[in-house]
Amino acid sequence: MSSHPSLVEKGEDVFLKIRAHPNSSKKEIVFSDFDVDIYVNESPEKGKANKAIIKLLSKFLNISSSSIKIVKGSKSQTKTILMKGIKIDHILEKTT
Repeated sequence: MSSHPSLVEKGEDVFLKIRAHPNSSKKEIVFSDFDVDIYVNESPEKGKANKAIIKLLSKFLNISSSSIKIVKGSKSQTKTILMKGIKIDHILEKTT
């Protein structure tokens, strides 16, 4: 996989489009051929699920959570996440 439709690289940053699944029984990041789904246990109230998504991405990619920010859809299931200082290749390596 040399690219993914949910990933867009702009300079030193990557934008990731995801579908969030709060209140899940599992914590998991699932890359399919066309989508990225992130499952977290936390509820969406008071941004708890958003924080859990950032924490899970940080751990999965081994990058600082301060370099990850939800830039679109903070109150929606469909979100766009900005990740600073990372390349798409690093993300794709983790998904295989």
